[in-house]
Amino acid sequence: METASFGLPTVNIGMRQQGRERARNVLDASPDIASILQMVEKAKTYEFRRSLEGMENPYGDGRASEKILQVLTTVHLTQDLLMKRHEISSAPMSVSSPA
Repeated sequence: METASFGLPTVNIGMRQQGRERARNVLDASPDIASILQMVEKAKTYEFRRSLEGMENPYGDGRASEKILQVLTTVHLTQDLLMKRHEISSAPMSVSSPA
């Protein structure tokens, strides 16, 4: 997450981060030496580093704590805010069979 704030190239090794939101500075490498070295070399290229200029950070602008503090100090806390309500349907569930 932090490297997106600085616009730095990042090499992600393996599948642990697969499917997660990421910025375009992240390069994925298989967990083998050849793949890792290939992505490190790509990360070091002028072209790749230049492609990161003006990159938008998908994790926000770094001001989350200020926004959270603003909400927490101004929201009117009521029981309605604290209670979770889920509508329960009384209609039976239908199961369709293949045609």
